[in-house]
Amino acid sequence: MSLEKTLTEILIEEIAELYNLETRLAGLLPKMVEKASDADLRSAMTRHVRETEEHIGHLRRSIDLLAACPDQSIGRTAMLQIAEDDEWMEEGEAGHATDASLICFTHKIGNYKTAGYLNAAAFARLLELTEVAELLELSLKRSSGLMGHSGRQPDEFRSLPDEEVKMEAFL
Repeated sequence: MSLEKTLTEILIEEIAELYNLETRLAGLLPKMVEKASDADLRSAMTRHVRETEEHIGHLRRSIDLLAACPDQSIGRTAMLQIAEDDEWMEEGEAGHATDASLICFTHKIGNYKTAGYLNAAAFARLLELTEVAELLELSLKRSSGLMGHSGRQPDEFRSLPDEEVKMEAFL
């Protein structure tokens, strides 16, 4: 098997995993918006619902460009995180602790997504699939808010929730 064939397979797997993750997030994010008690957090999550739909479109286009039929896999870690968070959102009440949990979830999934987009974009560049790489990079760039990839807490969360709320969440 040639190196190019292997990289193409890995690229398709990464894109498939991102597609499935984003699709599941599209179903979960509206529930997260409802559970958030902080108005700024709700606003940030509402924006992310729209961004997630854009990402799904970019990933669909990438799949089309690759003429791929990816499987329906999703990484075990991300899948477990989504399942756990979906479960407590059904039961939990809105409040400061829920807001803190929502922020933790977005950071964890954001880092997972970032790794996937960075890897897939790098493989697309190596394979000289410029349009695919640009679509993946565009999604990565637009993800820098709620589920940011900069390695630091997104500006939107620096005051979410404020210090008093943070303390209440952990008491």
